[in-house]
Amino acid sequence: MFLYVRAKFHWSLETYTTYSSINTVTTSLGSVIGIYFLHKLLKINEPFVILIGFISFIGGSILCGLATKEWHIYAAAGISFLYSVISPMARSLISKLVSSNEYGKVFSFLAVCESFVDPLGSPLFIYIYNHTLLTFPGAFSLVAAGISIFGMIFSILVVVIQKTTQIQSPYSMLNS
Repeated sequence: MFLYVRAKFHWSLETYTTYSSINTVTTSLGSVIGIYFLHKLLKINEPFVILIGFISFIGGSILCGLATKEWHIYAAAGISFLYSVISPMARSLISKLVSSNEYGKVFSFLAVCESFVDPLGSPLFIYIYNHTLLTFPGAFSLVAAGISIFGMIFSILVVVIQKTTQIQSPYSMLNS
């Protein structure tokens, strides 16, 4: 991201650090709003909150990739503020879909998968950035949005499956 805004808008490290701090605060607020307000208070189920997170990320990534003015980068951070709910809501959903004696296996498998994604993703995005720097430096952001569309489609499928089938609540009422 720093290389992108430096090449496109001639940002200094200080300007980027300010942006990065604002983005971190925005993301933190998005996590609180998404988890507490949407999920806890409004009782929106996990797959739908995950879907909102993907839509938020995709919108912000597209705006960032197509940015022509500096304020577009800040607006993209504002639009994508709910993307931080994806991981905790996905983990919450998974914990409700598997039995309690399977948690360790499932979350260990997720940790292994996540450990492979970063080392594979970084070179991919560096390759894209290096090959599009002179022609379209925001391409990496559009690729990220494109990849996230698969997650959004999966979330839509989960929401549709939940709506079309009668899944009983994973919670049971305790007798006093």
